[in-house]
Amino acid sequence: MPSFSYSAITQAGATTRGALVARDEVEALEALARKGLTPTELREGAGAAIPWWQREVSFGGSKPTHLLPVFVSLGTLLDARIPLTEALGFVEVQVRDAALKVAIAALREDLENGQSLRQSLADRGDVFPPRIVTQLIMGEESDTLGATCRRIAVMLRAEAEVASEVRSAMVYPVILLAMSALVLGLLVFYLVPTLLPVFETAAADPPPILEAMDSARQALTGGGSTTLAIIAAVLLALYLVRVSLRTAAQWVLIHAPVTGAFLRKRHSLSFCQNLGVMIDAGMSSVDGIEAAEPALPYGPWRAQLQAAKTELEAGSSLSAAIERIALLDPMAKSLIKAVDETDRLGPMLGAASEAMQTETQTTLKRALSLLTPFLTLVIGAVVGLLIVSTITAILDLNDIAF
Repeated sequence: MPSFSYSAITQAGATTRGALVARDEVEALEALARKGLTPTELREGAGAAIPWWQREVSFGGSKPTHLLPVFVSLGTLLDARIPLTEALGFVEVQVRDAALKVAIAALREDLENGQSLRQSLADRGDVFPPRIVTQLIMGEESDTLGATCRRIAVMLRAEAEVASEVRSAMVYPVILLAMSALVLGLLVFYLVPTLLPVFETAAADPPPILEAMDSARQALTGGGSTTLAIIAAVLLALYLVRVSLRTAAQWVLIHAPVTGAFLRKRHSLSFCQNLGVMIDAGMSSVDGIEAAEPALPYGPWRAQLQAAKTELEAGSSLSAAIERIALLDPMAKSLIKAVDETDRLGPMLGAASEAMQTETQTTLKRALSLLTPFLTLVIGAVVGLLIVSTITAILDLNDIAF
């Protein structure tokens, strides 16, 4: 259904702006009337009636930090026996992300019009990740939607904390890279053009490092269309091989000593969280593994999950199938095997998730504590080498002069 943005006057006389989803303008006006709003402007297209400086910035999809307050609020409201449509209306007012606000409004409208949650969520895959959609559907069908929302909130909080720690750790390297780029710019565009004429006057060959920097300067400033063509060709080549590059980068990271330990625990945590939610919602182990697969971006992980699912479908036990997942954390394997034949698999996966959450955060902090000095050493070594080479060239001028 199309989205409409509006400006309206409330019953208190205040001006408000927002967006809603309706089949046509008539239905949009009726929806505003039900809210007690008197529209002054109504346009098709979310954000059209909202000034650009008041619009939310959205890049498609929703991040864990945007989704987290939604599911925290939904879990609390549903546990208080508030109907889902009213809970969504409350959450819609609180959400600041534009795409997420429109999606929640559309979801509420669909439910009020008699659609099931499954039908409405089928059209929201660009905002809600598939794994969350599956969990919500299973939560509704098993009448545990409130508890499901709370478990999703726990999962999203863990993901948001990891992302926040990574961003915080990368602040210093980014500043260091920016300052290094500034220093290199001064060397290439100011100091090198000043030194080269001195060597030419003395009929002496400049050091290779100065010649290299001068060639780079000429390519950037005097190449014109040729330089642009080269840059465009490189970008196109990177785009064409992006899948191979991503696969290669994943392979390197998963096999590196520090990042490999973190990614293994992180992926194991995600797997256990998703599988635990699915099983608590009443899904079988086979369906739970299949539903947890989209949460794992690494190709070999998915291949191993497919092998485990195939073995389960062939009649094997979960313990035997888990052996197919070589990348799964040993502690998670042990816990799953211990309760394979009992009805405690869901709670045990929750316990395993909590334990792995602590281990994952510890591993992440250890990795980040090593990453910053490593990047500092690498960047410092490169910039230092260029500066020392330039200083050496300046000292060589004294030998030429005398």
